[in-house]
This record gives sequence, C-alpha cells and structure tokens, in this order.
Amino acid sequence: MPTQADCRKVQNYVNLEFWHEQPNYPELIQHAIALIHKNYAQLYGVEELAQELSVSKCHLVREFSAYVGIPPGKYLTGVRIAVSKHYLAGKDYPVEVVATLSGFSGANYFCRVFKSKTGQSPLAYRRTCCPARSCAEMTEMEKRLFL
Repeated sequence: MPTQADCRKVQNYVNLEFWHEQPNYPELIQHAIALIHKNYAQLYGVEELAQELSVSKCHLVREFSAYVGIPPGKYLTGVRIAVSKHYLAGKDYPVEVVATLSGFSGANYFCRVFKSKTGQSPLAYRRTCCPARSCAEMTEMEKRLFL
C-alpha cells in the first residue's frame, strides 16, 4: 500500500503535469480542474463532477471544452493515465492495484484505456520506461494486502 509520502508525490506529479492555472479560466473551470486533481481516484465520471459543481453535465462539458480544449472526461482520463505511469515506474505494484489507485474501475478496463492512450500495455510501459531500474521490493504488508 502506498504511504502518505507516496500519495503526496503522486499528487505533486499530477499537479505539475496537468495543472494549467489560467487567470482567464472562469471559476467553474478552475473548480472543476481542482476537483479532478484532488479526487481523480474517487470520481466516477463527468456526471458526478457536474453534480459536485451543481451544474448540468451538458453545461460543464460545453464550458470545460471551450476553455481547456478537451472535455472533462478526457482530462480526467489523462490525469489517471499520468498517475498510473507514475505508479508503474515506481514500485512493482500489480496492475490491479495500479488500476485502483489511479481511479479505474478494473484492471481489464485500465489495460484497454492505457494501451489506447499510450500505444503499449501497462506492463510493456513498466519494462520500457525504466529498463535498468531495480524496483523496490514490496513490503510484507503490501504482499499481504495485494497478493
């Protein structure tokens, strides 16, 4: 299981990778982006995000797309893929764990989305991103929790 420090590293990575603070973004868009970054693993989708923001899904998609350039669902998926890359390049967590930590509903769905977005499977990415690295061994607690 990731430590709080690991979670902070991932959150910092996500913020640096995706946060494009624009003074011309309306408050709704800034709040949507902040919620996505804060809750990417818990958000079910755009419907839940719109509900959290007290706007209709159509309004959120229209406004978000106009200002950010992509719909909020694609932005959320991009954040989740970035998080999963970070976990894949770190410890040797099983794909199922990476999928869950990244906010995907299951390992099969995660693998399909990851491959469609990156062109390679999560395990292939893990092998090619850091071929010479020696992954830290999972702790005994992690082995009991995830295996």
